[in-house]
Amino acid sequence: MEGNVLYFIAGSGRSAMTDLFKNLINNLDKPEKIIAVASKGYDRAEFPDKLLYLDYDQITGVGKKKTFLESVCQYFLSWKYAYHIRKIIHNYNIQKVFFLNSHFVYQFPIVILNPHCKYTLWLHDPVLHEGVSSRSKIFRYLAERLVFPRIQKFIVSYQAAIQLMEQRAALRSCIARTCVIPLPQMKTMEFADIHDDETLPVRWTFIFYGRIEEYKGLNLLLDAMKDPEMQHIRLLIVGRGSDDQQIRKIVNSLVNVKFINDYVPDKELAKYIKQSRFVILPYKSATGSQTITIANYYEKMVLATKVGCFPEYIQEGKNGFFIDSYTKEDIKKAMLKMACIDESTYKERIKNEYDKYDIKCIAEKVYRVVSDA
Repeated sequence: MEGNVLYFIAGSGRSAMTDLFKNLINNLDKPEKIIAVASKGYDRAEFPDKLLYLDYDQITGVGKKKTFLESVCQYFLSWKYAYHIRKIIHNYNIQKVFFLNSHFVYQFPIVILNPHCKYTLWLHDPVLHEGVSSRSKIFRYLAERLVFPRIQKFIVSYQAAIQLMEQRAALRSCIARTCVIPLPQMKTMEFADIHDDETLPVRWTFIFYGRIEEYKGLNLLLDAMKDPEMQHIRLLIVGRGSDDQQIRKIVNSLVNVKFINDYVPDKELAKYIKQSRFVILPYKSATGSQTITIANYYEKMVLATKVGCFPEYIQEGKNGFFIDSYTKEDIKKAMLKMACIDESTYKERIKNEYDKYDIKCIAEKVYRVVSDA
């Protein structure tokens, strides 16, 4: 492949997505051919010394309050920023561009101003999550019609995502240009000292961690936790999100549930995972997730519904088990059954599944797809 490659992510701080971006960059064999546009939440020292050039997203955050004036400001700034990116593309002889996330406001100006480049987009959400804002729906509608036709290659993180694309007329024409690459291990959540610390006591039967959103099924999970036969099951919930208030109200009446409704640093969250027997993901709907590989790194099995990537990332009886259906009774039945197993006998099987998502192998797969676009 001639020329260099631009890796681009829109983001103003740290998140699971921006951590994924950093991890992919840090596990490439040839960082000297990479120009990265990263989130402002990261220092230069967190990226490879041999990286050809590092730039930062300069406008994410404008318009977060969603006022009309701020949205207009963001739109015009995006064109100014796109000219800045155009200069980088010209100066570094960039022919291939990789977008890790879909962000119409950024991507449309870039693809319009640089029609000679070949673009790859990792489409994490072929169908938007339930409860997303009207603004997000409008941007997706525009992206499907103005940006996606200009993308040479799409990446999705699980096979069933292809079926979701078939259900949307605007995405069907993209399927022939789409390949499946699973989400890799999340190295920023892996702490060897916590993994090896056998002195940390087990305090909870199950832990749920991540964004607190309605589609993740916490209301139904807590409804199951109210039953008298669940009193010996201890549940820890860690995270923040749009459904915080509702979850707090329910948890206040449950003595066997603890809700840490705050930002928790990665290492502190790792300790909570280590101190739980299992991870539970009772989602109503889902797309891709690195939650499973995080759990498996700490030798924890996952109990999940059969939605999104879970049926592909979980091998039942190896690194987790499934909830038969999205009902209170099936959640309760699965939790009680899982609480009776000896999880220590699954460690080798968990490791074998975890190794399938090696970050270095997946980073190179992404690079090859981008290179061949």
